[in-house]
Amino acid sequence: MQRSFRMKKNTTTLALVISVFCSYGQINLSKEILVRHDTTTLKAEECLWLVHAPGNKNKSVPLLMLEAIQSGKLKAFDPQTNELIPGNKIFTWHQSADTAMVWDAKKDENVIKGIQHKINPENLTRIRIYHDWFLNSSTGKIESRINMFEVMGEVRVPSTNDLIGFQPLFRIRY
Repeated sequence: MQRSFRMKKNTTTLALVISVFCSYGQINLSKEILVRHDTTTLKAEECLWLVHAPGNKNKSVPLLMLEAIQSGKLKAFDPQTNELIPGNKIFTWHQSADTAMVWDAKKDENVIKGIQHKINPENLTRIRIYHDWFLNSSTGKIESRINMFEVMGEVRVPSTNDLIGFQPLFRIRY
């Protein structure tokens, strides 16, 4: 009886050891190895070579992105809340609103109206790109895959108009 119990114990232990040595903690079926996560910031005016279409000669890359979001070709997300930004609200997203006196010709008097500020594409001067570098072990080549873009707007001191930094306005997942 003890002999059969020991035999079962030894057989079970041997099967367990063999299964541990034959298994891997990570199974990598692809030949790609992640080398690094990287972030690159580009100046928007240096990206004009990306858009050589005849109708886009005078448009900046951020303006083209804004128009593509507005038309529904791209989806933009808020960088703080990760909330989907509706395409029809992209030019006014998180922009301030003021009240101002406006002359109303129909009523022949001044009327107080709310004025919604819009994003000025000229102030969108940076594009931050998040991407991963992969090494293909079978070919020896390094590839970069873009994960998302962030379009950055200038942050200025209101009284002096001095540039103090950049803030992401929206994010596009790629």
